[in-house]
Amino acid sequence: MHGQYSGYFPEFDRNSSKELRSLIQNMIKLVPSERISSTDLVLDPWVNSAHQRYRQLSRSIVNTAFSNMRSFRLGYQLQRASLLHMAWIYISKKEREHLRMIFDALDEEKDGEIELKEFVIQLKEKFDIQVKVQEMEQIIKNCDLDGDGKIQFTEFIIACCNKKALLTTHNLAECFSYFDDDGDGVLSRNDLQEVLGEDLDEYQIGNILEDADDECLGKISIREFNTLMLKVLRGKESF
Repeated sequence: MHGQYSGYFPEFDRNSSKELRSLIQNMIKLVPSERISSTDLVLDPWVNSAHQRYRQLSRSIVNTAFSNMRSFRLGYQLQRASLLHMAWIYISKKEREHLRMIFDALDEEKDGEIELKEFVIQLKEKFDIQVKVQEMEQIIKNCDLDGDGKIQFTEFIIACCNKKALLTTHNLAECFSYFDDDGDGVLSRNDLQEVLGEDLDEYQIGNILEDADDECLGKISIREFNTLMLKVLRGKESF
């Protein structure tokens, strides 16, 4: 079986810049030795222009995002799962674009994640925000949902987004309904197991229930769920 590669994609060619088209063509050359190297990729004009977009942002947008990150606290697994779900559905396109610009500016290595030293240096160089290493270390610890010591974009957007706009009554109700797998109006052990992962044992699920189950009924109501989630707005943690 044989195929032929033309390198021509009408829709892509019409809607993409000359620089991006050139980059893509250099990345997918059939002969490996002719493809763009990782070193040249970092220096590519399109890549560099994309990582300079942060200059379009106002000072207030950057300061607000970092202020949100500074005050971010999570102490409950259900909060984490809920924010992960809500962030990709309810955060506005405009806010997502702004946060992507900031993240790309801080991601000096262009590897999709930001480490402690990189964070401190790039905040100062790109945004003139001075943060002590010790403070940044704690901020990263608070925002690092998977515990790898680095911040990926998903973690960044959750930490920096406008939580008040995200955690509305409507959005919380939609999230609760999504987690309520059997549609009985409460989050049961089975619902939590489905949402948080099958690798959790009964003891762990029990602890998660206790975090929000104020009435000690072995399940979480919409009222209890909302109360747990709104603690995020107060930066209240509980470990």
